[in-house]
Amino acid sequence: MIEAHRMNALDEWKRTRFSAYMVYCSVTEKNNRADLYDFLPLMGDPTAEEREQMKQEEAENKRASMNHIISQLKSEWDNAVLEGKIPAHG
Repeated sequence: MIEAHRMNALDEWKRTRFSAYMVYCSVTEKNNRADLYDFLPLMGDPTAEEREQMKQEEAENKRASMNHIISQLKSEWDNAVLEGKIPAHG
């Protein structure tokens, strides 16, 4: 019960922080702006190092996904050329 109350209070603080951050963003330039988590740190927020690691992992996942899509498209193209559906260039 206490943990549920704590989580509810944390959710309320997150909403308050977000609202305050939106006001802050409206009066600051983007290149001089603090990150949401640095603006008002709350319990359970990722650290700057954790956020950087998450960004790198997300970028790597996007690269892997794009490489997979490109590989699939290339394979489909090659199959279409082999089947004579698309003329071969060369």
